[in-house]
Amino acid sequence: MTGKLKIGILTQPLLHNYGGLLQAYALSRKLIELGHDPIIIDRRKGSYNSRKELVSYYTQRIFQSLSRRLKKANHPAHTGIISLTPAETSFIYKNTHAFRKKYFPNITQEIWNDWGMQKLNKQGFNAYIVGSDQCWRPEYSPHITNYFLDFAKNQKNIKRIAYAASFGTAQWEFSDTETAICKELIQKFDAVSVREDSAITLCRQYFHKEAVHVLDPTMLWDTDFYNALINENITEPNNGELKVYILDPSENISRLVDYVAHSLGLHAFEVMPSKRVQKNIAIDSQNLSAYQLPSPLQWLRGFKEAQFVIADSFHGTVFSILYNIPFLAVCNEKRGEARFTSLLKMFHLEDRLIKEFNLSDIDRIIHSPIDWAPINAQLKKEREFSLSFLQKHLSS
Repeated sequence: MTGKLKIGILTQPLLHNYGGLLQAYALSRKLIELGHDPIIIDRRKGSYNSRKELVSYYTQRIFQSLSRRLKKANHPAHTGIISLTPAETSFIYKNTHAFRKKYFPNITQEIWNDWGMQKLNKQGFNAYIVGSDQCWRPEYSPHITNYFLDFAKNQKNIKRIAYAASFGTAQWEFSDTETAICKELIQKFDAVSVREDSAITLCRQYFHKEAVHVLDPTMLWDTDFYNALINENITEPNNGELKVYILDPSENISRLVDYVAHSLGLHAFEVMPSKRVQKNIAIDSQNLSAYQLPSPLQWLRGFKEAQFVIADSFHGTVFSILYNIPFLAVCNEKRGEARFTSLLKMFHLEDRLIKEFNLSDIDRIIHSPIDWAPINAQLKKEREFSLSFLQKHLSS
């Protein structure tokens, strides 16, 4: 099968995570550059296998919204499980919604269930690419067997490719049943590539399938690509030089940021809302602007303008490397340690990762310059290999 392919990209639900949005955009744009027609499959979290169950879900959401309003009126400090109203959701996520609308014109309707996924078989796809992000982590993916293309298992004459698929962790998190089903499904794949080196071992051990190690899609492009993206949009200068991108704030991390800022004589800044939406805490509906997520383009500009970065995020670390910014990576074990160790090992930057707040380690890192020449050379080599993987398996 050669020529232009209609390719379905199946990745993590594209909601409001900056790294998730940008990796999907990077992969789709690279496929376009290679002459193909990519379409994002908008799989959402839910396993509603009948219309009755789907109606039940929306009825429950309406009930939760009404319940929330009543509880807020009578108990301002109520901390039960809270749902945002549609108006609140629209305002808080305005900028990420705008990014999706502008940069993902080719995207399916929202798909909430297996029968919605099976309808894809009637849309004439020539290939499916599963990846990237933690799409092979059962806890994160809406229905893990979908991410091994169970809905297309009987389809003939289609390509099945995993590109930079991630388990997120070096530990096996599949149930015995999930392992058995996915092991059978992955045998139909034409090619499997993974984002972490530990995933090669997991594929071999649990699926009896060989895999190769490739770059996260965001690293298929250099900074010129991202700078052009920033420049074609309205963004504001950032008020500082020490970019902080922390997904899971804590008192220890706050002290770390203060210490690094003072030691380097830099002003810390975040491209994040001043307040975070939390599952079990009512938001202050009178101060919605404090919760509004900035644009992914403003987030990108933060890396372009930073002199140093502190991040507990995989993609925060990725963009520090792409922009050649000295950084300190805080190991976020809850979100998957293997992602950090594999990425940093590839570029011999393991010593930039901390798990404990040891001042001698922190001082060593922030005062150690990085020789970017060999890192950029390695990045070029890995980028060529990753692109050759895509080209080879899309053209063969």
